[in-house]
Amino acid sequence: MRCTRLTPALALALFVGATAPAFGEPAHVTLKPKAKVRVHEDAIRHVVFSPDGKYIAICSYFEAVRLLDSEKLQSIASFPGERLRAVAFSPHGKSLCVGGRHLTLWSVPDGERLFHVEQDQFLNSVAFSPDGKRIVAGGVSIIETQNGDLPEESGEMSSWDAASLRPAGPTKRFSTRIHCVAFSPDGEKLAVALAGYPDKPARVLLLNPKTAEQLTEIADVRGDAAWVTWSPDGKMLAVSGQDVLLWNVKKNKTHLRIETGLEAPAGWDVEFSPDGKTLAWAGSQSYFSQTFSLALVRLWVTDTGELRAIAPHGTMWALGVDFSPDGKTLITGSGNHEVGGWVRLYDLKQMQGNERQSTCYHCFQDLSVPSHLHHLPRE
Repeated sequence: MRCTRLTPALALALFVGATAPAFGEPAHVTLKPKAKVRVHEDAIRHVVFSPDGKYIAICSYFEAVRLLDSEKLQSIASFPGERLRAVAFSPHGKSLCVGGRHLTLWSVPDGERLFHVEQDQFLNSVAFSPDGKRIVAGGVSIIETQNGDLPEESGEMSSWDAASLRPAGPTKRFSTRIHCVAFSPDGEKLAVALAGYPDKPARVLLLNPKTAEQLTEIADVRGDAAWVTWSPDGKMLAVSGQDVLLWNVKKNKTHLRIETGLEAPAGWDVEFSPDGKTLAWAGSQSYFSQTFSLALVRLWVTDTGELRAIAPHGTMWALGVDFSPDGKTLITGSGNHEVGGWVRLYDLKQMQGNERQSTCYHCFQDLSVPSHLHHLPRE
């Protein structure tokens, strides 16, 4: 019997077949970007629209956070930092909080540095309270063991005054790193996503943001609790891991578990649409013992978990996704150290009518950048 060598191209073809709906399944749309541009030298970790939809903040692992015009995808400002991992707009959209090795508050859109705080941890997530008065940051601290050998990781949550970036509110330590912090829309609860280890399963805690008192623990998480987000009405909480867990906050139980359709996927970002009816997830499927990954963004109906659309991204990681405030546009961030960091914009009118589109090989490649979009200058 003749054996066929499994090459990246063949794996890509199999991946295309795996994402196509089977006969009798509900049709879904394969989204095609209306614009795509390379903005960083490495993978993009987060993408987020400003509250008014005019700007997009893009956070890369090792480069500056870039502020882009959301219409033309042109660079407006650059916010330097060290090991950047987190970014969040204030509710009024006039400032941007950036977290990494340090915590910094910047003015938008002029890029003036307002406040800067040195940190003894690496920040993975930052969040403004809904009233814009407080900032909560969460990440990982390195604590030396008593014998001075291997360090141990622990998570730390800190609270800051958004007007001065001075400590304001409780701090709290955890036995594992913090991946994400997120305020509920009414500001009465704070969700904290904690990493999982072989001897410590991933979990999400709901805290009182004023006291850091634990209100609820969500332990029904598969894989790692990479990201957590609230529905616009605050009734549901979405947790991204190997699948997507929808948690009913009032009933304090699982509402729905959405399978990604991939084997052992690495999920990252998950976001609700502004009307709460659609859930977007960004993740990847690794092949050849993680030699390379194929990235994918999926959109589901929130109430039922029905797949509405997919957005293939090719041989890279998909780590960031966000909806525009009007819900008409989806932005994704992806990439790796070889292809750089890419941003794609999708017109969600493609999902109207839910007409099935054939998945094509070219959907997985960046064959060219639209003529009116140029690569941003390297730093």
